[in-house]
Amino acid sequence: MLETKNPSRQVGVLFIYLLVPLFWGLAFPLVKVAVGSISAEAFVWIRFLLAALLLVPFVQFKKLRKQHSDKRFLYLTILLALLNILTFWSQSYALETISSARAAFITSLSVIMVPFLSFFFGINKPKA
Repeated sequence: MLETKNPSRQVGVLFIYLLVPLFWGLAFPLVKVAVGSISAEAFVWIRFLLAALLLVPFVQFKKLRKQHSDKRFLYLTILLALLNILTFWSQSYALETISSARAAFITSLSVIMVPFLSFFFGINKPKA
């Protein structure tokens, strides 16, 4: 499973493997509580605004501008950001009407559906 010679490091890695799905699963009931107080749209905008404010100090704009100066990169970045916002909004909106367990289950189906849908979009299987 994990190839490491240090057993304490292996335990730490396994602990992190357990924490990631725990936090992912806890997010759904917390979002359900949040969208009970404010609208899904407001929640998503506040969530993304806070994330942006927390990440801005770590962005090196001069280096970023040199590396990605072409317009295609900018357009694709904006497209992915809008798709991400749409995904979070649809999950938050769904949590206004269905249970958090059902929303988490539907969201987790994307892991299974992406490989099947990629075939229809002409995307090849990833190479190792």
